[in-house]
Amino acid sequence: MLRLFIDGAKAEDVQQGQLGDCYFPAAMAAIAKRREEAETRNQAESLVNQTQKFLADNDDKVPADVKSKVEAAVDEAKKALDSNDTATIKSAIENLSSVSQELGQAIYAASAAESTPASSPDSSRSDVMPSSSNSPDIQA
Repeated sequence: MLRLFIDGAKAEDVQQGQLGDCYFPAAMAAIAKRREEAETRNQAESLVNQTQKFLADNDDKVPADVKSKVEAAVDEAKKALDSNDTATIKSAIENLSSVSQELGQAIYAASAAESTPASSPDSSRSDVMPSSSNSPDIQA
């Protein structure tokens, strides 16, 4: 089997020949470029949808400043998708990914704060053995 490209075709793999008549490789480069653009768009659309759903599901646990950052990054990614510029979309994906991590950290912190009891430990806990002056000292 003859393989023209190893590890997938990229638009940069094909260079115009001296005569400029390499139609087949030029077509392969165009297909490779379209595939990269499609994968980038799919990744961005998926990240936007996941982030919006995550934000909606955890709206009450997110501080206002983090929420505004996430919403701004989502809007930026949507605008980048409208522009059809792959470099702009990639940049928006990176920004949204970074802000989404902050969102996850904020939700984790809110969940941790909810699960921790608000009262301070005291001697009335039932899992603590009371100290007694009558108990003998144990020596090894």
